[in-house]
Amino acid sequence: MYSNQFIEHIPKDRFIGFMNQCWRILKVGGIFECIFPPAITADGKPNGEFYADPLHVNAMLPGTFACFSSEYRQAVLKDYGTDYRGYGIKTNFGIVEAKFLNIAQVCIKLEKKK
Repeated sequence: MYSNQFIEHIPKDRFIGFMNQCWRILKVGGIFECIFPPAITADGKPNGEFYADPLHVNAMLPGTFACFSSEYRQAVLKDYGTDYRGYGIKTNFGIVEAKFLNIAQVCIKLEKKK
């Protein structure tokens, strides 16, 4: 599954549902690759490519996608007592790759796990 310059347009109140559906339709081992402008550039500054477009409604960083791993959610619960269960996240993605393509674009590759 591939997304390029799309996920930043999904309203925050629908983003978890979108990720749940991506996870649901992928086979185990399937890859979801998405490219997007993160809220912060590779050099740690606000990303003008994200903020200049009024249709960009969902500011994300590469770390945003850790929340879609059940292993990460369990570790946060154990270490900090924070419980993600109330948010409706049903995914178990592993981050295969997270890299800046250039100063203002990120590529994330997520793998569906059981």
